[in-house]
Amino acid sequence: MASRALAGYACAFGAGCVWGTLGLFVRRLQSFGLDALSITAWRTIVVSHIVLPAFFVLRRELFIIERKDAALVGLTGLTGVVLTQYSFIYSVTRTSVAVATILNYTAPLFVTIISRVCLREPITPRKVFALAMSSVGLVLILGLYDPSSIRSGPVLAHLAGLLSGFFFAVHTLISKTVVRRYHPLTAFAWASFVGGWSLALIARLTGRQMAAVPPQAIPTMALLCAGPGLVGFYLYLRSLSLVPASHASITAMSEPATAAFLGFAVLGEPFAPPQALGIAVVLAAIALVTTDRPPDRAADRSSGAHDRPTDRPAGADVRRRAEDHIRQAPKD
Repeated sequence: MASRALAGYACAFGAGCVWGTLGLFVRRLQSFGLDALSITAWRTIVVSHIVLPAFFVLRRELFIIERKDAALVGLTGLTGVVLTQYSFIYSVTRTSVAVATILNYTAPLFVTIISRVCLREPITPRKVFALAMSSVGLVLILGLYDPSSIRSGPVLAHLAGLLSGFFFAVHTLISKTVVRRYHPLTAFAWASFVGGWSLALIARLTGRQMAAVPPQAIPTMALLCAGPGLVGFYLYLRSLSLVPASHASITAMSEPATAAFLGFAVLGEPFAPPQALGIAVVLAAIALVTTDRPPDRAADRSSGAHDRPTDRPAGADVRRRAEDHIRQAPKD
């Protein structure tokens, strides 16, 4: 059990680190004239059109989705690719990237609340403290402590940023249900197929034509598809099958720390000491949540949560009376 949980946390942490490289590829692709919507749509379409045919030929069992689950799997594409990404992109285009990003990272808070209501996952004091620490760390990493770095935007843009966090939380919880029934790659591939083509349809309906990928940008697009587009989501979906959804969401917050480091080391973006402190705070929060354990049964019994001393005797008494009734019943 311990090794299973450790693997889940490692997958979530790795997913965040892989996603943190996305900015490097986006910057490169933007230099070739591709906008954010085109990059997102092409990434998901390309990945799904590579993975799904490969499944069909090599591992047919990974290709198949039962008809009764088609709507649920499609919903992961709509929430994870269309609603989350579109809301986030809209927020970025209407307000500062820092504000949009911190609003998107309200997702763990939404996950913790929704998972408590829908999945009955416990909210321990350590988990609450880890959420608070993660929020502080993100503020330091994104420089939100400096009012001059924040460019105020319209209310609708801020609402879109919050919605991107909410939709990602919903996507996390829906995906947790899906990966209990299917392989993580199956869920990811079909979600990418639905989400990518839905984005393309949205682009067409809104009059925003998807830019073609120039030949010189194909290697960068291929790396984007293989890294953040495939490996990152696979690791995250895999983590959801191993650890609670709220734990996976918080642990994957290694993404902004990775993005800040790569921005400084590769892109030459300013990297102030508060950002280094923010990375340390986020890593500390991850350490807290990965060592968190649900209350033991003894504690639960003391609180009365699982104290049902009469359950087994009552069940045995019911069964005994039923057996007596069957034995005493007249036989034809």
